[in-house]
Amino acid sequence: MFLNGVGVVLCGTQEDFFGMSIAWLTKVEKEHVLVSLPRGALGTQKALVDKRFTLNLLAESQIEIARQFGGSKQKKLVDKSHAVIVNTEWGIPAIRDCCSTYLCKVASAQELNEQMLVIAKIFACIDKGKSTPLTYKQSDFFV
Repeated sequence: MFLNGVGVVLCGTQEDFFGMSIAWLTKVEKEHVLVSLPRGALGTQKALVDKRFTLNLLAESQIEIARQFGGSKQKKLVDKSHAVIVNTEWGIPAIRDCCSTYLCKVASAQELNEQMLVIAKIFACIDKGKSTPLTYKQSDFFV
C-alpha cells in the first residue's frame, strides 16, 4: 500500500485558471519532480501547452480544496469561488496556506494509459508552511 501527499496542480492565470488534484508525485532528482496527471483533463492540456504550473501540496485542513479539484478528468471548469488563490511571480495561481508550493516548468511528458507522466523542473519553493500534510491512501483522503 502506498501513502502519498495530496497535491493540486494549477495553471493559467489567477483570473482564468485550471486545476486538478493529484495523488501521485515523487521527487526524482534534486530539482525535478514526476507528476501523474489525468490524460485529457483541461488542466493537463493547459499545463502541457503553457509548459509551467504550480504544484501545491495540501495541508490536512484543505480536504475540501482537494475534493473541489478532484474528479473524473476535470472536463468542466471548477467552481473557483471556494479556492483560496494567490498569484505568483510567474503570474500562475497558487493555493494559500499549503504545506508547500512549487513553481514548475515541464521538462518532458509521456502518455501511459489514462495518465500523462510529467517530469518538471522545480524553479522555486514559494511557500513552506508548517502544517501537517493531507495524505492519500487507496482512493480516499486521510488526516
